[in-house]
Amino acid sequence: MKNEASITPKGENTGDGTPAIQWNQIDWTKAEDFVSRLQTRISKAKIANKNNLVKRLQHLLVNSFYGKAMAVRTVTTNKGKHTPGVDKILWTSDARKMEATLSLNERRYKAKPLRRIYIPKKNGKLSAPEMAMQESLRGAADSEPMSA
Repeated sequence: MKNEASITPKGENTGDGTPAIQWNQIDWTKAEDFVSRLQTRISKAKIANKNNLVKRLQHLLVNSFYGKAMAVRTVTTNKGKHTPGVDKILWTSDARKMEATLSLNERRYKAKPLRRIYIPKKNGKLSAPEMAMQESLRGAADSEPMSA
């Protein structure tokens, strides 16, 4: 799967081999540190009222490999991980998670139009790609670290 639009810093390695092997080769400590460091920088830039820097750092976080991987990891480890979204897709295997990470792209992401669907669940449903993209964007907007 191509990763054309991802802004991946030189230190980030997507790994070699199959997607399942790549997912298992991700250094989660390094990923958490990278995301946390960027979120801290975003928070400090907000406090200093450096809006252009905030925007650049948010863009870097949303488009970084580690930012996307952490978003997918968060979506696939939360309470609703066994509940498919409106697209009926579940990211249960490591290969599917890695493919999802590489396919997340802010330019191709378009929120679905509002459609009222009554779901017998207190929080409603989103598709897995939407949840991951929203988690990635939330991580860029919030100064709190993404929880795994």
